[in-house]
Amino acid sequence: MFSIHGAVEEARSWTWNEFTALPTEEVTVEIQYVTKWSKLDTRWKDVSVDTPFDGTEADWVTVTADGDHTTNLGLEDVTDGRGGSPTSTTARPKPSTAGRPGCSCRTF
Repeated sequence: MFSIHGAVEEARSWTWNEFTALPTEEVTVEIQYVTKWSKLDTRWKDVSVDTPFDGTEADWVTVTADGDHTTNLGLEDVTDGRGGSPTSTTARPKPSTAGRPGCSCRTF
């Protein structure tokens, strides 16, 4: 489940199916894994971070992913077209883990 809670008017959450039904955009990116490998010109279809955060007045977001990995990001660094959550790559759907995108965001 993708959820947003904290400094928002109302907490929101989406199941994987609801999340992947949000408007998407296609982007081409390079994927690099530290010094191990790179994959160039990878096409992604993703939900822009702007979509679920529309109307949020927070300055920061704490992202929690599967495995309880967390990071704090300035919302201005990931909005205005600078961030997205991939739903498919190179025309193949991205498999969900237990039916969820596995991301929870807390704004502050």
